[in-house]
Amino acid sequence: MAKTKSGCGSCEGLFPLRRELHAASDRKDVRRASVFVVLFCLLCGCGHRVNLPPTAEVSGTVSLDGSPLSRAHVQFVPDAEKGTVGAVAVGFTDANGRYELVTATVEGAIVGHHMVSIEARAEPKDETDTLPELLTPSHYADHQTSNLLAEVKAGEHNVINFALTSQREPN
Repeated sequence: MAKTKSGCGSCEGLFPLRRELHAASDRKDVRRASVFVVLFCLLCGCGHRVNLPPTAEVSGTVSLDGSPLSRAHVQFVPDAEKGTVGAVAVGFTDANGRYELVTATVEGAIVGHHMVSIEARAEPKDETDTLPELLTPSHYADHQTSNLLAEVKAGEHNVINFALTSQREPN
């Protein structure tokens, strides 16, 4: 088998994942692994300078039913209907529920209005557990259904906290 070059020094370490991508029999596994590779390349920047609209630092905490939510994936999706366009900002919570966002290789999120999704999953049981149990209610995992909104303001460190509940709130 010929060795594949990524053309991107930062992402070369990902190509051993190619075997796992080809070995995965479930389309969801392949899609999830592909998304991971793309997100990793976006976050590492692949050695290229990213040209983004203005950004501002964003951090905060996420709790579920009053307790810090660890291992949560937080996404700020620019709300084009409110005039905010650009790349999605992502972050992960630590053991205390604290997160910081990154957009491509830049700390923070694009200035403006965002729809937010938050998803936390249990630790995988083993290497075959590709989709661990969802710890957050499923509606929070989609920015279209989460009802979580945030505004990132220019020139300041934005602290945006989210207090999630196990029960879905009425619309």
